[in-house]
Amino acid sequence: MDRYSLFSMWPHASTMSTITSSIADQIESNTCPICFELMKSPDFSPILLSPCGHTFCAKCVSRHVSIHEKQSRYGGPLQPAPCPYCRQNISSQTLNISLQKMITSILSLQETLEKADADTGGFRDGFLQAQTRCEILQSELQESMRKKDRMEREIAQTDEALIQLRAKEEALEESIRKTSSEHQKVLTDLMDTRNKSTTLKFCRDEIVTKLSLIQASLFALEQERDKYRLLSQDDHCVLTAH
Repeated sequence: MDRYSLFSMWPHASTMSTITSSIADQIESNTCPICFELMKSPDFSPILLSPCGHTFCAKCVSRHVSIHEKQSRYGGPLQPAPCPYCRQNISSQTLNISLQKMITSILSLQETLEKADADTGGFRDGFLQAQTRCEILQSELQESMRKKDRMEREIAQTDEALIQLRAKEEALEESIRKTSSEHQKVLTDLMDTRNKSTTLKFCRDEIVTKLSLIQASLFALEQERDKYRLLSQDDHCVLTAH
């Protein structure tokens, strides 16, 4: 589809309120659970805690760990800081890249809409930019759905493996004195498989969350695209009348 064909698809401005409301909802759903600030870089970048998988802004995580370390100095050996939500010890902190990209995309979309609303002369460029982002998000959505399907299959396989390993463990417990080394191996495999299952389910949940954000952003962009199409049609009618 060429630029002129795309230009004929522009939407009506009546959808602007719906799009703005949708973006506001997306921003609200991605605030830090502690300080309620939007988790955007650099000061409030989303930090993923391992192994529990909860996410908070960088500033709150830094403050939480610092307070914990100060308190621990007077209570014996320094222990890992616990997650502010579930209290599980934090083994590592990493930037939640997928969430940061999504928030950046939402803010970029919000900025684009604000500029388009303030400058009606930029309708065509705004529409083409939105169309490009739609295509990118559609591609990312399809890839995320494929990843989710793969995760579901792996989860089913690992859950089945867990069932089989538990059954084998029960049988081995009856003869544990004679087969202690084999029993220990099964216990190790069981722990590794359980951890893998937990990790896969967490990854699946991350993808599900990402899918929801992508679908919401895609919906907003499609609404914006339709707005530009109708605005173009309205402008054309006015020019024809003159």
